Amino acid sequence: MRSIVLALCAVMLLGVACSLCDAGIVRLEIRVDAAAFEGVDENERVLFIAGNFNGWDPGGLVCEKSGEGGGFTAEIETAGDGAHLEFKVARGSWATVEVDAQGRDIGNRTLASLPPGKDGGFVVHVEGFVDQRGTRWADGGGSEAMQSTVTGELEIWQFTSKVLDNSRMIRVWLPPGYNDIGAGRYPVLYMHDGQNLFDKATSFIGEEWGVDETCDGLIRAGEIPPMIVVGIDNAGGDRAQEYNPPYTQSDGVENWGDRYGRFVVEELMREINRNYRTKTGAANTSLGGSSYGGNITLYMATIYPDVFGRLLVESPAAWIQNEAIIDGVEMHRPWKQRVFIAVGTDESSDEGNDEAYIAGVHRMERALKEAGLGPDRLLVQVEEGAIHNETAWARRLPGALRFLFSKAPRE
Repeated sequence: MRSIVLALCAVMLLGVACSLCDAGIVRLEIRVDAAAFEGVDENERVLFIAGNFNGWDPGGLVCEKSGEGGGFTAEIETAGDGAHLEFKVARGSWATVEVDAQGRDIGNRTLASLPPGKDGGFVVHVEGFVDQRGTRWADGGGSEAMQSTVTGELEIWQFTSKVLDNSRMIRVWLPPGYNDIGAGRYPVLYMHDGQNLFDKATSFIGEEWGVDETCDGLIRAGEIPPMIVVGIDNAGGDRAQEYNPPYTQSDGVENWGDRYGRFVVEELMREINRNYRTKTGAANTSLGGSSYGGNITLYMATIYPDVFGRLLVESPAAWIQNEAIIDGVEMHRPWKQRVFIAVGTDESSDEGNDEAYIAGVHRMERALKEAGLGPDRLLVQVEEGAIHNETAWARRLPGALRFLFSKAPRE
């Protein structure tokens, strides 16, 4: 009963506050704990808002300095009352996302969880950032913050790309039985946003896909073949540029998804094949991702049609640049892959943007059907009420894997 009362109070508070806001604008007053900026030069004290309204870009929405006690303000354009809005504060990358006063990860912020501010806005208290673990919090931010949720064997190592001129962590999940005597070779599923796939402790929004738990259960049940899953960490502030085609732009900068594709195919895949017992060829190599990660999955399938045989595409943000990505899907022939695409009806806090997500997926569905993909090679799902986060993608993952890796007559 108490939880119901609290929930009702939160909804009432949200309704009252939003009724005072300008239509389509949510105002935030951001108050930063003094210790969070300790040792940071005044000119370098910058904040950004990442949320489901901007593809979770940690350098997307710049916060303005308010001049009141070192605080910041931000305005988010949204539709309706912002009830579906989710966001976090960062200093420009997911390596600097906010945490609580003990250095622990926090969940996504919603308007219902925030106290009201002046002029119908909301107050956000920022108490610290994740990169302060090990310094401000000598114990790494407390055992709760660092608690791993990995199931099975996960190998993590750093890889430097000559093509991209940067480094990132690679997370390789090995199937049950991989280290048994006489074990053979395995197909490989490559996935983007590796931080969010296996472990809540590394996820930049505090939730994970649960790829390890889902694959472990399906493999042991005999529903999918044993496989290696390679999680490729994103590049933080360069995520949008890496995950979108070169004929599109992000914040006025031309994207370089072509270079990211070369990094995966020409550098990383060779390293994986050298160090793990993999099966090669398109029939044994798959690719998947969500949001911008869905965009790059589709784009890479068009420039490497003989490399990836299965595609897992969740909540693609294909509406960017007037659906230029879908233009590429329509022009590409032939489509040889087996494809799973899914989207929710509440992907963002903006009803118009939700419609754009769904319309884009339906347009891709038509293009892929026209290219010859029948029901044995194409599955499209629109989930009512589902939003743009790892929880939704985790919920749909078992069905996606069953479809992609079930035995088809032609295989």
